[in-house]
Amino acid sequence: LEAQDRLRRAFDVEGLANPAKVLPSGASCGHVTSLGRAPDGTWV
Repeated sequence: LEAQDRLRRAFDVEGLANPAKVLPSGASCGHVTSLGRAPDGTWV
């Protein structure tokens, strides 16, 4: 978490981008199970 915080501060010195968010929560992030399957031939 310390490395993530240092990286964030490097790009957002004033702390304006999502100031209270450290880790994603289920309420605000997409759920992988709901994304479905990639079409055949798709490079992932």
